[in-house]
Amino acid sequence: MVSANEFFFISTDPRSATTPLSSGQALKQQTATFSNAWLNGTGVVQFLGSSPHSWTDVTIGVVTTDGVGKHNHSFGREQRRRHHSKQSRSPFTYSVAANGRTTFAGGTGTHQPVLYLVDLNKGFLVDTGTNAGTGFT
Repeated sequence: MVSANEFFFISTDPRSATTPLSSGQALKQQTATFSNAWLNGTGVVQFLGSSPHSWTDVTIGVVTTDGVGKHNHSFGREQRRRHHSKQSRSPFTYSVAANGRTTFAGGTGTHQPVLYLVDLNKGFLVDTGTNAGTGFT
């Protein structure tokens, strides 16, 4: 336990093909009801995943949200020793559900991550594709 709002965890089961090691952080949501207004400002996003080919996929970037459902971003991505930079010119959209689950639309990718808000401009990202990625903003 770190505080009444935060704790870290790690599995203690023996590692096997069916039981991987796991660890993480849990944060208490700071409100009972979220809205698009909970994403309003500029923040840094980090995302780490593993591709189906066992490549490490690391993304870090800056995201600017407007509190009403639009965002712009600029990312740098390192995938299997290849660096990709992406500058977003057109706004993408987002939608925050009352429980904090945030979905994104727009862009050229075939899938978008999902964000689970815990506080103003702060939440956990989960990849919806095959990269098994997670991140934090």
